[in-house]
Amino acid sequence: MDLDAELDRLFAAPLEAFTPTRDELARSLKSAGDADTSVTVKKLKKPIVSAWVLNQLVRAEPQLTKELVDAGEAIETAGGTDELRRASAERKRVIAELLKAARALLQEAGHNPSATTLDRVGKSLLATTTQSARTALTEGRLSEDLTPSGLESWGLSAFAEEPGPDEGGRAEARDKAEHLAADADAAERAAREAERAVADARAELERAEGAARVAVARAEDARARADKALKDL
Repeated sequence: MDLDAELDRLFAAPLEAFTPTRDELARSLKSAGDADTSVTVKKLKKPIVSAWVLNQLVRAEPQLTKELVDAGEAIETAGGTDELRRASAERKRVIAELLKAARALLQEAGHNPSATTLDRVGKSLLATTTQSARTALTEGRLSEDLTPSGLESWGLSAFAEEPGPDEGGRAEARDKAEHLAADADAAERAAREAERAVADARAELERAEGAARVAVARAEDARARADKALKDL
């Protein structure tokens, strides 16, 4: 099995398909005898909506992603204010284009492109002035947002578009529902882990009870032999 290819397929999948795809991959790894990797895969967190669309962006917009990475590197290595200004302006242009693409991807997938979600996406894109953030973004396997440092997140509203008047209260409700769904998925994972812990504890108790019964039987047998030996004296 090509694990990298399978992980790419997992994080490229529609958001609602993530959990069943992940669990099927974990079962396949376990069946193939790779129990440790199976456990690791099973623990992979379902991406939140803003992280999911970032994973889709790097696949759908490879040229813009490269331009963002180049701008982030230029900001990180700028030798003067002019270089920094040019790199920052380029980054602003690229992020605006990526946010338009993110809005379209969210709409196509049936997710709400709310101002809150796009703000989170924008903040992650702004974080790419560090190598670790650039690497995490381009891998396309995010489960959580990237976190900007310093003043990187200042003025983010200049990138984002306001929701249209047709969205209204329904847009906010959908956004809350999506985040509640992510919380529910996390609770489901915790419940499964608790169930496994209970099952393990129950099995251990049964083994201990079995060992105790064997020990009692042996003690009774030894006592009977000792009593017989005393009577035969």
